[in-house]
Amino acid sequence: MLTKVSPVIDKLLLFLVSVFFAIAVAGYFIRDTLLIALVAITSALSVTALVGLYKDKKNKGTKQKEIELSLLQFYFKTKDFALDALCNALSRRYKCKIYGEFIIINDIAIYPYLKPKALDLETFCSVFSKLLPSSKRLVVVTSKGKHPGLSKDIDMINLPFEVTFLSGEQTYTLLERLKGLPKIEYELKPARRTAKEFFKGALSPKVARRYLLTALLLIASSFFMPTSIYFMLFGAICLLLAVLSKINILDKVKSN
Repeated sequence: MLTKVSPVIDKLLLFLVSVFFAIAVAGYFIRDTLLIALVAITSALSVTALVGLYKDKKNKGTKQKEIELSLLQFYFKTKDFALDALCNALSRRYKCKIYGEFIIINDIAIYPYLKPKALDLETFCSVFSKLLPSSKRLVVVTSKGKHPGLSKDIDMINLPFEVTFLSGEQTYTLLERLKGLPKIEYELKPARRTAKEFFKGALSPKVARRYLLTALLLIASSFFMPTSIYFMLFGAICLLLAVLSKINILDKVKSN
């Protein structure tokens, strides 16, 4: 319960602090109480929203690194290591056995494909050829998911069983719940961000909505501030960044 409540309390405290700070700044320029309150609430909402977006993105990146680091341990091991690790984890909840390269649970065959590449059609056909005829469902546990065109290729084949693919995130969640994550022996080398990567992230279509929201808030606030030119200027800059991000300007320049 505390885990769920804490983020709400953090956001509330940030909002209140932002309100009081905005009142102090706005009160220096404005004498209208209603106008001060409007500016303070608008500014506090903007700050809280932007900080929340930043934290969500940071937490998502941290979680993704945890997933990559955990699944990385399988890449340096043999195929039997992945098979045994997954079987031991599943054995905590299910009655299962190893048959060839598969883990069998009743009529379900589970195949671990914990390699640093996505599952392609050639590999899937190889797995399919080794499958027991009695299996009614095939579950492929992966670390990098499946090739984008694999589902379309499988749909063209009339398979006599159901096929399920677990992505890297789903595999991590499964092993985490079953307490079957391998011991971390190899660490990820910290990546150094280049200027190219920075601009690619700053002008990606994903952040266009954030630029647009910031631009609208700044332009709206400019009508209530004595130094409105600065709000209008930064609002226009954010609006321009929103447009450039939305059209994916970097990829267009690169293609030309």
